[in-house]
Amino acid sequence: MWTLRSLCEVSRTGWASRRRWSRAVSPLDDCTGVSPHVSTAQRDHVRLEWRTPYPALERARPVAWTCVCRSVIYELRVGAGQGFIRRTVQLDGGHQVLESRSWLQREAWAVWADLLAGRVR
Repeated sequence: MWTLRSLCEVSRTGWASRRRWSRAVSPLDDCTGVSPHVSTAQRDHVRLEWRTPYPALERARPVAWTCVCRSVIYELRVGAGQGFIRRTVQLDGGHQVLESRSWLQREAWAVWADLLAGRVR
C-alpha cells in the first residue's frame, strides 16, 4: 500500500522507498486510499492557532493531505519557500476552512509530521 511518505519519496527521488511514515496509515482503517488518517490527539498535544485564510497565500499548492473520509481534512500547502496547514471541516451545510500560520518549508513538514502523529492539533 502506498503511504504519504512513499509517494513523497517517489516524487523526490524517482523511486519508491517505504520509510517510517508507513505507520501513518493504521491497519484498522477501512479506507484504501493513499492519504493517511490523522492519529488521535495525544493528551499533551500542542494547539495550533487557526485563523481565516489569508488572501496572499491562496496560490500555495497542496503537497500532502489527509484522507477525505473524515469530517476534518488537513492539507500541507507550500509556496514561495513558506508552508502552512489548511484545515477544512466538512459540515452538512458546506465547509469551514481555516489555516495555521506559515513557517519555513522544512518547519512546516515537521509540524505536518507532528499533526499526523497526534502531537499537534
